[in-house]
Amino acid sequence: MFGALGIPVEIDILEQSPKKVELRIGKATPPTHGKFTPSLARPPPPLLTSDADFLSSFLTTLTLAPMFLTELQNQEVQDGYPVSFDCIVVGKPLPTVRWFKDGKAIEENDHYMINEDQEGCHQLIITAVVPTDMGVYRCLAENNMGVASTKAELRTRLGAKLFR
Repeated sequence: MFGALGIPVEIDILEQSPKKVELRIGKATPPTHGKFTPSLARPPPPLLTSDADFLSSFLTTLTLAPMFLTELQNQEVQDGYPVSFDCIVVGKPLPTVRWFKDGKAIEENDHYMINEDQEGCHQLIITAVVPTDMGVYRCLAENNMGVASTKAELRTRLGAKLFR
């Protein structure tokens, strides 16, 4: 328990599932033996002007290991067609993401396109699948709080060939 604007506050972070957490911030009941005093184990927070400022201040100090909100899905595609592997990962600080095929790092080039945005959406596009693209693809996210990864398999189908 600590105070913001002189109001005792309790914060709980509850894990709801492997991919979901709940942040609860509520007024705490002050101790019955006297006036509320902040814990000496934790320095008092800066003076905040509103609940929104309090939440913003709390969230800026929060750190989180990478966690995938959506995972890669197995793909099967015909030779010569494009395919994309998509996932969403969160973490604080923002994780760095690397892509691998069968354990080897993938570098962006004409065959592989790598996209990402600030909301944690990551995408690997294979522009035109060839049989040697078959294998296991992995997206690895890492920050100073931890590492997470997701993987999926790509299978190719040979296109129907017409002979005359």
